[in-house]
Amino acid sequence: MLNASRRLGEFLVERKVLSRETLETALQTEAADGRPLPTILVAEGLVGEKDLVAAVADQVGKRFVDLTAIVISPELDGTIPTELAVRHLALAVDFEGSELVVAMADPSDREAVVAIEAATGWKVRPALAVRSELQRVVSAMYGGTSSPAGDGGHRSPEDEVDLEFVLDERVPTTSAAPTWSDAEGEVEELHVNELLQRVLDLGGSDLHLTVGSEPCVRVHGELKRLTEFPVLNG
Repeated sequence: MLNASRRLGEFLVERKVLSRETLETALQTEAADGRPLPTILVAEGLVGEKDLVAAVADQVGKRFVDLTAIVISPELDGTIPTELAVRHLALAVDFEGSELVVAMADPSDREAVVAIEAATGWKVRPALAVRSELQRVVSAMYGGTSSPAGDGGHRSPEDEVDLEFVLDERVPTTSAAPTWSDAEGEVEELHVNELLQRVLDLGGSDLHLTVGSEPCVRVHGELKRLTEFPVLNG
């Protein structure tokens, strides 16, 4: 079974944006210094932001939306209320059967998905898009700023990689979000944003989600268990 970094790299090779030789070198660098593969690829200018986001979408089982290559139907214009579109960087882009496809910067944000479903009356199928493209299109469609409060709209591709979570190969890559069980045995959906905030608080580089154990954050090359969070289910 391929590990998470290898799967991501193979996708990039298949997409013809990364050579086999470069991938192998980058994987050796990852093994040697502990930096995640996405960080290495972006920091060394080996892969563009869009290709990396597409690879991450493929890895976590989400549809990738290239906002520079699609034409959004006029009937979808403004489907999501302005406040929700701007706050969550979310854009209705398509229909799939009875579901509304919504391109998002963070498709794992369950709170955002629920709010959009309540506001639109549609079952939402969250998809992943490049943050900078979402900011541009949301701003053009809704007017004003599309940057959530606090980030000032100045986040680099390296920042995006640092905030990504890494799914261990034992986590199924389906559209369903990982879950955990609390002390009473109740199954709850994983709130990725809370975990990412913890990564920021600790100055970590990436977050690892592995079925059967607590989430882990890499700090200065070492994995630290986040024991304040319950054990993850599949």
